[in-house]
Amino acid sequence: MADRKLKNAPIVEHIFEMRWGHPRGRDALWDEFEASRGVLHKALRKRFPHRIRKQEIPSAMWLHMGVSGVVIDRFTREQQLASYPLAQYGPGVASYNVDGKSYQWRTLLPELQEFFRDVCSAHEEPLLKDRLESISVRAVDFYRLDQEQINDFLSSRLQVRVASPLDSMPQLVGAKVVPTYRSSWSIDVHSKFEFSAEMGQANGKLGLVVQFHYESKGSHVESTGFETWLAHAHAVTGDAFFKMLSPKLKEELNGTSLY
Repeated sequence: MADRKLKNAPIVEHIFEMRWGHPRGRDALWDEFEASRGVLHKALRKRFPHRIRKQEIPSAMWLHMGVSGVVIDRFTREQQLASYPLAQYGPGVASYNVDGKSYQWRTLLPELQEFFRDVCSAHEEPLLKDRLESISVRAVDFYRLDQEQINDFLSSRLQVRVASPLDSMPQLVGAKVVPTYRSSWSIDVHSKFEFSAEMGQANGKLGLVVQFHYESKGSHVESTGFETWLAHAHAVTGDAFFKMLSPKLKEELNGTSLY
């Protein structure tokens, strides 16, 4: 695996996310969240002493709007909303996020396993009884580029063939169009992998945001086993990233980073 070590890896964030429903509907999902948020905070307190409410949604608004999977609580090690690593929680959703500086798979793996157990244990009605809807991992990379450099970078550095849907369209006068490149593949009947690239920002800088996303149905994760699934998801996203790297980009990322 020595060829998979990069001196200046472009990753800026790694996101693990799980989503679930409730057999009695949204109102029960909200009540469950209210009852479990304190239980989860207690379980996470030693690792994440600070709970910061990202937003608060009144239960009446929740029921009226039908909002699902909204993050409300953030658990952090520092008393700052944007600090990493962080755990996030809301009705029917939980995520564990680390930034590129702290990303190390060997240390992240046991953290994700413990977080998964803590979230599941916080609920009186077990999540691992056909309630999980999906579990996913997402790796977010960033390259400092200008918009006009995107096509060349994707083809020569990431070795991606780009067919813009705008090529056959008439010129748009007075409009600045920023394309998004996105492809999705079904791995099997239970899982899918998605690649996307679009202009965005990271740490206040403009550039190309590239994402590798692997998602599976909850029932598949349950039958496979969480640890086995997690290792496979990491392998799929990692393989996709390294297979896309051209020798030139690998050389650049192992030298003085240009991105």
